[in-house]
Amino acid sequence: MLRRMLCAVLVACLGALGVGEPRIAFAARDTTELIAKGWSEVELRTILAQFEAIYKGRLGSQFAYRIDSLGVDGFDVHFPAGIQHPFLAYLVNYVQYPKGFDLRGRQIAALGRVTLTAAYPIPSSNYIGMRAHIYVPSGDRDFDLVYVAVGSEFFRQSFTFDTWRRETDGRVPAPVKALW
Repeated sequence: MLRRMLCAVLVACLGALGVGEPRIAFAARDTTELIAKGWSEVELRTILAQFEAIYKGRLGSQFAYRIDSLGVDGFDVHFPAGIQHPFLAYLVNYVQYPKGFDLRGRQIAALGRVTLTAAYPIPSSNYIGMRAHIYVPSGDRDFDLVYVAVGSEFFRQSFTFDTWRRETDGRVPAPVKALW
């Protein structure tokens, strides 16, 4: 709540200075991250480079990331210039299912965290400014969707239709829940 109030004050101050409408860009740049476990740093860098190559023309010229270690096999990826919707969801899915890697015997966990903006296909404007967790659900057989948790609510985001559908079961994998 305090963070939202501080962001609102900052937005109001910047607006008064004639900077424009920074709210959406500020939230996306300031709070978006990807936490990944189960990959080495070299593997994660390769996965991120593959993802960037796949979406190069659509990520924007400002796309960049910084990787911080969280221990033996965990990493926190930050996006200094932000990452637009829907690419964070695509990236979470890609880190879970990268091309050219043997997934057998691995316990992979990928979790995106973002402050929601109007750019997301949220079902209500009441969600703007709230934190969301983006992850691949347990038992996934589709390989083209993620789930989004906002507070105690869960939504299924299909990449085909880019809409959120409310779900009663969040299907949060234990390794992902550990990153929450």
